[in-house]
Amino acid sequence: MLEFVEANKTLVQEQANTSIIQSHPQAYYTSRKFTEVQEKSECFECIIENQ
Repeated sequence: MLEFVEANKTLVQEQANTSIIQSHPQAYYTSRKFTEVQEKSECFECIIENQ
């Protein structure tokens, strides 16, 4: 009986991992573009103060 419980837990975990891995292509594209924009605007976070 314990083997079935453990096997079921493993199966549920694998299904959860599979659903996380499968993503929409548009989400990947948006994420990639956001990363590109974020890298270009890294220095905009700096504050220049006049002395």
